[in-house]
Amino acid sequence: MYIATMNKYIQTVFTFTAVIICATSCTVYYTTSQVDNSLKSSVNQANNSLNNLEYQMNLLQSKYNDIQCDNKPEAMKQSDKMYVELQSEMVQVNKLKSELNQEYTNFQKYTQGKDKISSGTPEYAQLKVTRENIKSKMGNLQSKGESTVKKAQEFSNFITSNVVPNIQMVDVVSYKNSFQKAIADLNKSQQQFEAELQKSEIQINEYLATNELKKPENCKSLKSDIEKLHLSLQNINAVKTSLEATLTEFNAKTIGRQKISSCSSNWPLVSKADNEIKASQNQLNSIQLKIQQTMANMVQMMK
Repeated sequence: MYIATMNKYIQTVFTFTAVIICATSCTVYYTTSQVDNSLKSSVNQANNSLNNLEYQMNLLQSKYNDIQCDNKPEAMKQSDKMYVELQSEMVQVNKLKSELNQEYTNFQKYTQGKDKISSGTPEYAQLKVTRENIKSKMGNLQSKGESTVKKAQEFSNFITSNVVPNIQMVDVVSYKNSFQKAIADLNKSQQQFEAELQKSEIQINEYLATNELKKPENCKSLKSDIEKLHLSLQNINAVKTSLEATLTEFNAKTIGRQKISSCSSNWPLVSKADNEIKASQNQLNSIQLKIQQTMANMVQMMK
């Protein structure tokens, strides 16, 4: 798309018409507004094409910069070299773009206040130079644009095949959100368990009031079960507190970071958080199993 567009701009530049007036001699002139419109259109179209190219390059480079490695694998060292070459290409493209726009600016300066550009005048000679310069610079831009697009594609293919598959990436915001949701879900479960525990305590107290003398062993077991449930509640709270502390540390040490890669010095934070989440889940599964066993025993004792 970029190459085809640049070809079109080069082929259509300066499509204005000369007027020839003859008496004893002939004078050729161009209306300044017509020349200006033609030049402006061509330069603006070229700028739009180049701006789009620059946007795509910035997007590609931004994604690559997300992969921040302190201990870079060999493949990434190679991609770094390609990245530097790509940046150099864009510097040259922008330089040519600036020169192209300067040519148009110069044209506006030497034709300021003039309705037409007549043959035999300094402006006419300058216009000829302007035409040649713009055609040349747009040709150079086409060539450099082709080179840049080719290098960008090679760079993109290389990191897709050789870098990305070997590096894990974590989006910091998404990771924090998942962590916060896990804590929120745990907090909700804890509140529900507290409510159930209160109901169970009421039922147990009612049972004890009428059966403590008739069924002392059952009542003793029920009292022990209530203590176990309170202990389980404390353990759930301890797990939640530990998760909150891990999240607080993660937040403090990832301020300003959008992504963390597995080759970054910050990756241990992700590993620690992952391990904490897994350990917490194992603890909660164990606590849940004990609660179920305790509740089943309570039901059995109250028959």
